[in-house]
Formats: sequence, structure tokens, C-alpha cells
Amino acid sequence: MIIKHDLLQLFTKFIKATENGRRLKQNGHRVSAGTIKNYHNTLRLLTNFKSAKNFDLRMHEIKGNNKREFSALKKYNQSFYTKFCKYMFDDLKVMNNYVGQNIKTIRSFLNWCMYEQGLNVGFFHKKFYVLHEEPPIITLSIEQLNFLIFDQAFHEKLKQHLQVAKDIFIIGCVTALRISDIQRLKRQHFIVRDGLYYLNIASKKTGYESLIKLPDFAVAILKKYRGTPKQLLPVPILCRFNVRLKQICEVAGWTWPVIKQRKKGNKTIDLKLAYNKPYRFCDLITSHIMRRSCITNMLVSGMPEHVVKQVSGHTSDSKSFSRYVSLAQKIMDTEIDKIHVMLKPVEKLSEKLH
Repeated sequence: MIIKHDLLQLFTKFIKATENGRRLKQNGHRVSAGTIKNYHNTLRLLTNFKSAKNFDLRMHEIKGNNKREFSALKKYNQSFYTKFCKYMFDDLKVMNNYVGQNIKTIRSFLNWCMYEQGLNVGFFHKKFYVLHEEPPIITLSIEQLNFLIFDQAFHEKLKQHLQVAKDIFIIGCVTALRISDIQRLKRQHFIVRDGLYYLNIASKKTGYESLIKLPDFAVAILKKYRGTPKQLLPVPILCRFNVRLKQICEVAGWTWPVIKQRKKGNKTIDLKLAYNKPYRFCDLITSHIMRRSCITNMLVSGMPEHVVKQVSGHTSDSKSFSRYVSLAQKIMDTEIDKIHVMLKPVEKLSEKLH
């Protein structure tokens, strides 16, 4: 026997249980506000999908062991997965990561139905593939960072609001803090120990507490803005900050063309700006470049991986961290190749004389 439930009503209940803390993560912590926002987005997508494609969205609870009913539910779940993904690809024109994020949310929802609500919905959703793509890591080199930090003529060329954004960007590039943590910095996070300056803050995302030693130029920046009410740094809203970072890099002349590609199903799509203009390096600069640049440059400098993880707040088994290691290794290999080219057989003295 099959019992039908309204999927959208259950999904709304799932979100409410997450918001009020009845549903927690596996580590016992509450789900972040950003993740809950993604849940609401998935609910909106499901509602629009049901209306646009006239698809009968329902939840099936299996009672008993009927092979014919099992086959029917398997077929329904496969149909839902295929049509929902096609709706996102074709109607919304989105890429793999967006589709994968929503499918991951639906899998979490169905697991909640099973393990928290006791609904025997089957294990069909375990076959819902979560599409995922790792975009190339864009970072600033040590030379680019030195230019931003120490070139006074460039600093004075920038307008006031861009100077402020550059200062914030520099702090991110030397601390590996996420923008969400930089926004939360207050005076009490800026501390002195034995005459040395540190930032001491627990990550909003992971709860990991970092104690990061600061160089002199970073100390000077923080002292400059220390009088700002509430925040240690006057961080603007994220979209405005990202726009300003792009403008700074454009003024710096970092405008060489860069290919930007994303996956849509099995197809690779070349992305362009408005009027079919190619992306430039400056167009790809966002707040997350700060953290990526810091981690990559620490690795390239030869800092041990376990120390970099401690600074950046990555766990020992972090999968995302391995991408930084691979990138840094590629850079180091290129530098080592320069030495290998110089290693050639030396001509014998007798051969030179002849």
C-alpha cells in the first residue's frame, strides 16, 4: 500500500524544523542562515516547477512489500529527478553547481522524512546525482599583493571608497579570513600579546577559533579604522564590495583576457560578459579571492600544510584544501623547471680549446 503526502507541505515543515533548531547538523550545531536561505530557494523552485510543468509533486510512503508498487515509485522518482533537472537547465538556464545544490537540499529533505519523521519514502533519492564542478582557483600573486600594499602612487590614484576597499582586501589577503568573519571584526578581536598584534576570532562558518599574527602594514590599516563604530573595518555590503574590487584591479591594469567556463550537464559552456565581451582577470575578482590568495601564497612559500590549515581553519580531512595544494604544487613545479633548464652538461675544456 502507498500513502501519498503533499511534498510542498512537508518541505515547509522541514524548513521550519531547521529554523527553530529542532533539526540540527550531524555535529549537533544549528544550520546556518545561509543554508536555510538555500532551502527557501529550493522550495520556491519546486513550487514554480510544479506550476510550470504541471507535475504532480507528492511524497509516497511505502507500506508493505509490493514489487509492482516498488517499480511504480522507482519510475516516479526517476521521472521527478530527470524533469526537475531539465527544468533548471532549460528554463532557468543555470549550470551544474546550481542544479547540484538544489538536488543536495532535496536529498537532505528526504533523509529528514525518513530518519526524523519516520516516513518510509524508500531509498530512491540516493540515486539522485549531485552535479558538482570545481571552478579554477583565481588568486593574486605575491607580486600583485606587494603592488597593492606598498605602491603609494597607486593608492593615491584611487578614489576614497576604493582606498577603503583596497585596505579591507589587503587584510583578507594576509589573514585568510572569510568576508563573513571580516564583517564581524570588532575592537576586542584586535589584540596585543608580548608587543605583537593579532586577530583573534572564531569562524562564523565552522566555529574554529584563529589567532593570526599581523604584519606591520596590516596593523597600520586596522589602527586607521579602529575608531569606526561597532565594526573594526568599514566593510560595505558584499555586492558593492565586489564591484569595488573589480574597479581597483582594473585601475591596476590587470585586464588581460581570461576564459571562463562552466559545465551544463556534460557540455562545457564558454561564459561571456554583456555584448559578448570576454572576461578579463579583473572581472573575476571577488571577496573570496582574499582567502584563496592567502592560502595559496602560504603554500607556495613553503609553509607546512598543517600550519596553513591551522591559520585558515580547514579541518585535517578537508577536501577543498587539497585543491590549494594542487595549485601550489603546479606553481612550484614551474619554478623548479626553470632550474632544470639551467642544468646542462658542461663542455670539456679540451673541446673548448679545439
